[in-house]
Amino acid sequence: MRTIFATVAVCIACSTSGAWAGTIDFEALTPTPLAQSASIGFAYAEEGYKLSATGSFGFVYFGPPNAAYTGSNALFSNSGGAVITLARADGASFSLFSIDLAPLGGVTEPSGVNVIFTGQKTGGGTAGVTFNVVDLQLPIALQTFTFGADFANLTSVSWIQGSGMGNRGPYHQFDNIQVAEVTSVPDPGSSLVMLGGVLAGLMLVRRR
Repeated sequence: MRTIFATVAVCIACSTSGAWAGTIDFEALTPTPLAQSASIGFAYAEEGYKLSATGSFGFVYFGPPNAAYTGSNALFSNSGGAVITLARADGASFSLFSIDLAPLGGVTEPSGVNVIFTGQKTGGGTAGVTFNVVDLQLPIALQTFTFGADFANLTSVSWIQGSGMGNRGPYHQFDNIQVAEVTSVPDPGSSLVMLGGVLAGLMLVRRR
């Protein structure tokens, strides 16, 4: 009997499929212990995801000697108004959970920097949210922002360099992007039908 119930449990588990989740943290980039910054071009790939940027200068990250270094590798586009796009390298759907953002300098701006994210939904439609990155002055610190349920089942997410003013320019830097693959999950009705069939077979076995 225990073997039969174990088989039922395995069948139910196999009827659902999980999703890989992970963090794009840019730690694969070469550290720059003696440099103010380093450029990596207009595209970056990690964990099966790709980031691209429009504009004239591409992505840059700071080294420890720079006052805007956050303590880890954080990217920014070095072109004001550049569009940054995140997508899976294989074109599959994904979900976006959170992202860390930080300003690019120590100039006080009470209004902060607005970063607007737009997600393209699988099958059509969009999701949108605006995060306000507060300037905490030096030392620069990453701030974590969480996306809502609308940022699930996406084909891509795009955002534009912040709209703040001041000496640091309309820029922000980003790090620790938490994402997950989207996999098909059977509806509860299908799982119940399968479970019912297994239990019916179990009853027949007991009668015999």
